[in-house]
Amino acid sequence: MLTRELKLLAREEKDAMKNVETRYVFGATNDISTLGQYQFERTLGLGEALMRANTAMVESATLVAKGLVKLATRKIPLKEMGGPIMMFQLAAISAADGWDVFLARLAMISVNLGLLNLLPIPVLDGGHLIMFTFEGIRRRPPSLKFREVANLVGLAILLALMVLVFHNDIRRFFLG
Repeated sequence: MLTRELKLLAREEKDAMKNVETRYVFGATNDISTLGQYQFERTLGLGEALMRANTAMVESATLVAKGLVKLATRKIPLKEMGGPIMMFQLAAISAADGWDVFLARLAMISVNLGLLNLLPIPVLDGGHLIMFTFEGIRRRPPSLKFREVANLVGLAILLALMVLVFHNDIRRFFLG
């Protein structure tokens, strides 16, 4: 049996979003610039285009939901969350890659914000849906005091989230 020893070099690299990732390199390269680019074009009808758009939206929503679950279970650290500065950076990077990439990233951000809006936090739409469900079951609205406290708690959660993502953005783009 032929055996060969392979030496891996650990190299820390920063991506465009300044996330540090350790890569193990053994000398092989895959330079895309030396490969020919192949592009296939096909005209889609309205029905197929709508079906593909719907499929892409469901895939994006599923990906975002999985990400939220991973954030909640701490499989993804909170320091990976980003705010408006990160969205601007993503838009700039995507725009440099072309309109199709830019619009796809824009759609992903839109789906992300839509799902976040459905979280059961009282001041968001998801919180309103919970209140309406509660009201439908009890056949009367919650007390004014309960709604006030719930809205204050929801507002505190949103403010904490905003502070967290701004802190992460500042740390990522200005300090590191």
